[in-house]
Amino acid sequence: MSICSELTLGICSAREDLLMKQLNCLADLGVLVTLVIIILDGVPEPGQLRKLLSDSNVRFLIKRHKRQRGLSHSRNTLLSICPTKYLIFMDDDTMPPANAIYEANEAFETGFDIVGARLVLPCDRCLPWFVLEGQYHYIGIHSDRNQKITTWGAFMGVNVPFVKRQKLLFDEKLGRKGSSLQSGDDTSFIRELKKRGAKEYILNRTTVTHDISIKRLTLRYLLRRAWWQGRSEVRRNSVLAGMSKEFTRNHQFIRGPLGLLLGIICFLAVAGGCLYELGRKGGRNNGY
Repeated sequence: MSICSELTLGICSAREDLLMKQLNCLADLGVLVTLVIIILDGVPEPGQLRKLLSDSNVRFLIKRHKRQRGLSHSRNTLLSICPTKYLIFMDDDTMPPANAIYEANEAFETGFDIVGARLVLPCDRCLPWFVLEGQYHYIGIHSDRNQKITTWGAFMGVNVPFVKRQKLLFDEKLGRKGSSLQSGDDTSFIRELKKRGAKEYILNRTTVTHDISIKRLTLRYLLRRAWWQGRSEVRRNSVLAGMSKEFTRNHQFIRGPLGLLLGIICFLAVAGGCLYELGRKGGRNNGY
């Protein structure tokens, strides 16, 4: 396989254990890219990081935010310092096979401006009973039955010069930060790029593994994530469209009474988040 001479991988991380696991995975693949940039968001540099990177034949650049600035800010940092034409953003729990990197590079070289992938669980991972297909988007995986998917931030490639010509940035009101689970900075960014003429390609020869932390596979996390989804829809001024989308997602794959109940509960959590954020917004506008 040839060297991807115009491709940078960008990793945003606030979790040392996941970052080291991901870097070991990338080192084993031997993927030949120009550069891997690591943004450490408010966390110290892992003690073994320099040793791992020195043993690799890939060039690395490490940038550390002394205090946590959030995922959107980290992505904007990557955009500003990326020296190559193409950049693939990866979350620190994403494990792409080598073929995904090379297929993405091929897509860029043939004229695409956005590259995404179908995100799947590790083959040995089982989901708990309360995570059904209608709730997959809350944990960042695509349903096998959903044939038409779009690019999500866990594996998201862009044509950097195109982005910079459009003067687009990720909305920092939407990116996850600390324990807050706001979302949508990635999909809003991609949607705006496509409005301005960007061409999107979804990998069709391989999938990308999203190695979700076991801590996220709880009912409490699922409902918090749905609640923050509602808050995020208000922040990006898409309440009606967002609620319609969430209703469809939570009910399109209903299987029996349990699926119906979970769909209703999650949708109500989204609605509750919307109302809460609208109330906060109204209070700020009234000077409270």
